[in-house]
Amino acid sequence: REAREEITTLRSQLQDQGFTTMQLEQQVRGSQQLPSQLQSAQGEVAALRQDKMRLQGELAQAAEELSQMRVKALAAQSNARELEKKVHDLAAQKMYDCEQAEQARARMTIEATA
Repeated sequence: REAREEITTLRSQLQDQGFTTMQLEQQVRGSQQLPSQLQSAQGEVAALRQDKMRLQGELAQAAEELSQMRVKALAAQSNARELEKKVHDLAAQKMYDCEQAEQARARMTIEATA
């Protein structure tokens, strides 16, 4: 009888504190799920790390491609400047040749009339 009273008192104290047997069981079940939740979270972290490594690799590759494109662009600019200079030089040579031809024609005309 004394033990029953003690059990009743203990139950009463637990209920007074807001804990019923069902709530305690739910807490135990919830804490039993923690290892699987932790394992799941660790899996997600591992997947995120793999994504991060993959993205870092892609970023490094893109940076390398950009660097190569810059080198090609600089080479193309240099080639364009060289071609522009050649065109300018050819145009100047053509104008000189035309002037020389015109002077030669003028001399021939003067010689022919003389």
